[in-house]
Amino acid sequence: MFHKIIIPFDRSPLAEQALEPALTLGKPDETTYILLHVPAPLLIPAPDLSKAMPYAHYSGQDLPHLEGQEYLNRIKYSHRHTGFRFITRMYEGDPASAIIDCAQTEQADLIVMTTHGRSGLSRWVYGSVTEKVLSSAPCPVLALRHPKPIKHILITLDGSKVAETALVPGLELAKQLDAAVTLMMVAQEAEPVEAFMVQQLDSYEPGLGTHVSTRNLAEESLAYLQMFERTYADMGLMITTAVSEGDPADHILQFADETDVDLIVMATHGHTGLRRWVYGSITEKVLRHTQTNMLVVRPI
Repeated sequence: MFHKIIIPFDRSPLAEQALEPALTLGKPDETTYILLHVPAPLLIPAPDLSKAMPYAHYSGQDLPHLEGQEYLNRIKYSHRHTGFRFITRMYEGDPASAIIDCAQTEQADLIVMTTHGRSGLSRWVYGSVTEKVLSSAPCPVLALRHPKPIKHILITLDGSKVAETALVPGLELAKQLDAAVTLMMVAQEAEPVEAFMVQQLDSYEPGLGTHVSTRNLAEESLAYLQMFERTYADMGLMITTAVSEGDPADHILQFADETDVDLIVMATHGHTGLRRWVYGSITEKVLRHTQTNMLVVRPI
């Protein structure tokens, strides 16, 4: 379960759309919601030094800070009967850095944010706040594309330990939301093994070369997914598996579209996070083209 959830607000209606879905992820009296706002610097026109001007009773930074605190207090007050604990935080400076710093300081379990603009996640790759948060967040980030309830979660795996770090957060979400889960793996076609190599492998270990040359990747992928299906059977979730062959990103996108997936859960690869996504990785392609909510887990 998520015990500390951060919701960043920029005082826009779009950012506020993250609040109600986020409230479905916690439990009353057990989950704390951290309402975070980073005020934009107040731009004050240069004074006309030729005229006498009265001095204001606040500095240039005071007004946006006070307005931001009042804004968060209104949100907190309007949800006082939900049973959740709300705390407000005001940070100065770069919004992405502030969100990351807050997550580290508060030891948050999850950050919930909405995407911005019709192009959605395609803007993340080019320096937006959300992209920077995804690249360095110390906890999973839930990027919301639409407000409809999450009833079907797709967790993608590729056989690596990095990808497997998405399992627990994805399954915890499913348990909290009483959502169905599909574990998916897309097997990429293996290059054919030359006859000479088969002979060399067989000479090293009888039957090894034949096994490598005739291995069924689809069967191996299914067995791999079924192992996790059995491992997490005691969570009481409805877990199914799906295996296909071809381009991973294309198959993930197609499956999500055809089966009404409400949330795709994926892990980034490596400590560099989104730096690799820019160069055509599977996660980046899915992020840029899906219209589905995404939970992105970055292994620390």
